Amino acid sequence: MSDVFKRLEKEEARTLFKDEAMFSADYTPQSLDEVKYREEQIKEIARCIRNTMKGVRSELCVFGAPSIGKTYIVKAVLKCVPKEWAEKFQYAWLNCRSIYPLSGFQIMNEVSAQLDRSWKKGYATKDIEDWVIRRHKEKPLIIVFDEVDVLARKSDRFLYTFFDHGVSQILISNVFDWVNDVDMRIKSRSKDNRVDFGAYSKEEILGILKFIADKGLEDGVVSDEILEELAKQTHDNFAGDLRKGKYLLAACVDEAMKEGVDRVTLEHIGKAYKRVQPMRLKDILKNFSLPERVALAGFVMQRETAPINRNAPATTGNVYHYYEECAKLNGLEPVGETMMKNYLERLEGSELLAHETVSHKSRGRTNVYYSPKYDIRELAWALYELGVKFLKLGSLSEVFGGKNHEIFG
Repeated sequence: MSDVFKRLEKEEARTLFKDEAMFSADYTPQSLDEVKYREEQIKEIARCIRNTMKGVRSELCVFGAPSIGKTYIVKAVLKCVPKEWAEKFQYAWLNCRSIYPLSGFQIMNEVSAQLDRSWKKGYATKDIEDWVIRRHKEKPLIIVFDEVDVLARKSDRFLYTFFDHGVSQILISNVFDWVNDVDMRIKSRSKDNRVDFGAYSKEEILGILKFIADKGLEDGVVSDEILEELAKQTHDNFAGDLRKGKYLLAACVDEAMKEGVDRVTLEHIGKAYKRVQPMRLKDILKNFSLPERVALAGFVMQRETAPINRNAPATTGNVYHYYEECAKLNGLEPVGETMMKNYLERLEGSELLAHETVSHKSRGRTNVYYSPKYDIRELAWALYELGVKFLKLGSLSEVFGGKNHEIFG
């Protein structure tokens, strides 16, 4: 064997990782002790399972930003159910984005396959549906619909079918308003049984990264100083995306191993950072629904006209005026002012917007919106890249130059 292969073999044999599985995107906790800062959410998921095994139908609507741990934690709770509980119920897990094009046959066949029976073409969807319901009556069933908003946009019939037959459901989504378009009976129960996954604080991100390092790396590979810097990068530059934070930690260790050293340094963070780029504004906006992006477009257009209209503040009412027009341009039926306000509040979670509550003699207290991190033109360009259309007003026509015909209605 030549020298180069001997060196490669030696490098591969040497590792600073104790458990590389900890850094995998598909890692599922082996114990609920591994899940940090989500005690209330775990309790609600466990309560849903407990009700199901007792024969009581239960619905749970799990909501939160992408990469905040929704799927990770629901899977963890299901995996860690005590044996005496696990024998009293069954479950199926459907990722609605991966089952394309979400036909009734596909949905029912996927559920039945996870209950140990697959059906060939030629059987009617109703045949499979009847079989699944019979299995549910023999042993209570929970169906987890991950990214349920994808299914809801196509049809809520299957959600209601399971609902009507007493099948428990856990509905996971990062889209705030998906439930507004489904059957009123589903909407009511989902809103009453909602579990929110809020953003992690910088301190909580630090605690999670420290746990991953302790379990997945050899002793002394990363110092507290390094972990604090990684937590800061994850919180500030990756919008709290823990998956990216975990990748950054692993990339730092890789850089140290390349240099043949046993400890990660600040210089390694700089090198690893280039491999795990911060989320671009466009990528952040991809996590929001079209109605939410259009609400942001209403804010952008309001701010563009503010100098013309005597610096009119971006109050909810002022933004709503432009939102209505932007919604029509983008083929949407405008929602009411209160729902648009909910869209704006959802955007605040990723620091796209923020608001102050201001008192006015004439109209009492009102919210005034602003963007704490981004210039109006940055927001406008990112929205444009995602296909959102604007009113042709203000100086934005100069920003987009020859692209005016594409962006403006």
